[in-house]
Amino acid sequence: MWSERRILYRSQNQSSNARLPRRSLGYAMLAFTDVTLALKFFAAEVGVFLVYKILRGDFYWWIRVEGVLSVILSLLVRVIVKVITDFTGCVHFRNPLEMGGLAYSVSMVWAQIMPFVAFGWYEGGNKEQMQTLLFIR
Repeated sequence: MWSERRILYRSQNQSSNARLPRRSLGYAMLAFTDVTLALKFFAAEVGVFLVYKILRGDFYWWIRVEGVLSVILSLLVRVIVKVITDFTGCVHFRNPLEMGGLAYSVSMVWAQIMPFVAFGWYEGGNKEQMQTLLFIR
């Protein structure tokens, strides 16, 4: 018999596992159409995240470092955490000291939507196969 706890655990696990292929498929479609478009999408995602962290007053990383090194280290760590979370769904970065719950949740929703947005720009030869893969038909 499946307990509620086991069902919840498995559904969260499957949700995290679905993020990697969806986001990767979205970026693959964008890169196949135009690599600079894929880079613009990536820069926009990371940029929006960094602006969110700055507006919340949460940009500086939690390890105390002074001066310009604190800005460089914070920028580097925030980008790395964002990329790891986006492509793996690692729930450990949902911590308020890293990504935070709202940014993590928005990232999860965007990962589910992104392939459909990327499909709008997709100009590959096997567009019908992509429609079937994304269940658009």
